[in-house]
Amino acid sequence: MFSFPKVKFADINTPEKQIQHIYSEMVEFMKEYNNGKKGLLDEELMDCWHSIETYFRIRQRQGIDVHAVHAAVVKKNRDRGYYVD
Repeated sequence: MFSFPKVKFADINTPEKQIQHIYSEMVEFMKEYNNGKKGLLDEELMDCWHSIETYFRIRQRQGIDVHAVHAAVVKKNRDRGYYVD
């Protein structure tokens, strides 16, 4: 399910602390976007993705079924007609 290696913060951060980190990564992304530094946009957004994955590792540690959450989102979006398949 996860794309990135596990970071140490997955074992020590709370969901709330990780949400703050996700926000800080999005701020970095938006700064690059607003400053016209398009070359770094992909890396900054990938940092956001990594931070979001870490959030779900934390939630998995707390007992949520990440695969079930993923399946629910896919079903919801399929029902809305978002997918091309």
